[in-house]
Amino acid sequence: MEKNLIHDVIVVGAGISGLYAAYMLKNEGFSVKVLEAAPTYGGRIKSLTGFSHSPIELGAEFIHGKYTVLYELLEYFEEELIEIKGKNYVWFKDELLSENIAAEDAQIERVFDFLDNSWRYRGLDKTAEEYLANRPFPDSVRQLLEVFAMEYGTSNDKIGMRSLALNESNWVAGDQHFKLKSPLLSILREFLESLDHDIQYNSPVTAIDYQTDEIKVQTEKGESLICKKLICTIPLTMLKKGMIKFTPELPTEKKEAIEVLGMDAGVKVFLKFKERFWKKNMWELFGTKSSPLYYNLFPGTQSDENVLVAYMMGKYAELFIEKGNKGIDELVIELDNIFGDKQATSHLENSLIMNWKDEKYIEGAYSFDTPFSEGKREDLAKTINNRIFFGGEATNFTGHSSTLHGAMETAERCFQEIKTILKPKKTA
Repeated sequence: MEKNLIHDVIVVGAGISGLYAAYMLKNEGFSVKVLEAAPTYGGRIKSLTGFSHSPIELGAEFIHGKYTVLYELLEYFEEELIEIKGKNYVWFKDELLSENIAAEDAQIERVFDFLDNSWRYRGLDKTAEEYLANRPFPDSVRQLLEVFAMEYGTSNDKIGMRSLALNESNWVAGDQHFKLKSPLLSILREFLESLDHDIQYNSPVTAIDYQTDEIKVQTEKGESLICKKLICTIPLTMLKKGMIKFTPELPTEKKEAIEVLGMDAGVKVFLKFKERFWKKNMWELFGTKSSPLYYNLFPGTQSDENVLVAYMMGKYAELFIEKGNKGIDELVIELDNIFGDKQATSHLENSLIMNWKDEKYIEGAYSFDTPFSEGKREDLAKTINNRIFFGGEATNFTGHSSTLHGAMETAERCFQEIKTILKPKKTA
């Protein structure tokens, strides 16, 4: 480590937000250093090859919307994108029904109406569970409603109706969903090539002292680094547990935002079968109990992948974690019950559990809006004294939090903020 070297910018975290911000800053002529706690890059992007013919995504997986910086980047890379065109199915009264058929039931139609229009809610803030408890839904459709908060990284007992609705109403990315055929980690390759030796792994940051003009950064190894500006992109969970000691302490409004916003347990269970026993066009299946949501890797394509994913967030993830491998048995039995003839049991070839709560330096899925968290993302994103900047999906307050493109948007925000107040060194 070079002594007395002052970096223009230190970026804490080598997820997509941190890498993208560092990449843009370096291309503009700034000297940057990226400090990553883990031994590798990617954060909540974690691709795995070898489990099936195609790579599987243990974390972030879908490209949500066509009108985003991420979609533009993938077009630039000429990546092969697969649009998700499958149909959704529900398990209702011991019968597997397509959404169209299920909607013929008036009560299920009301469930779909809630799922589609919850973003319009402008009443008092309360959890979805509290809101739904006072709605006249019969017991027969209650389990279908459990899928609501899964998309947002938690369960109905924690998600905030009004805060979420206000956030969702700003969504402008479009309603199409895509996946890559190649590993999602590959989208970071240009950032990595550009930054090269500017990334330092296995370097958890423990302290940031910004009392003087020079910002002093301390790592767990005892290293001391100095910079003019700093971007913090660590996950919300790490801010909650005080992984980094800030001197002076963070402003009160930022500490309140960290406390109020949520980030919950998240589990993905990949179930690989010798043969496909579900409909080829099936994307999502919900109304189930062991896992409120299952999905098919590549619905409606020529893919020969026979993999279903059980997707559990919040209390459902916690319950599954407590069960351990017995939880897989429950999932397989549930699928047997749905598809009959013990097809899941007889065709099960392999399984894999990804528990994000156990992932060091992350410890959760992604941020979500709790009751009375309106405006808290903006507080979390605020710059301190034009010197400490905050990025990452939890700091996206323009409707795209909890997404890859939302994280990239925060990187662009940090980049623009720094660019306006710090001039890069002249290059030869």
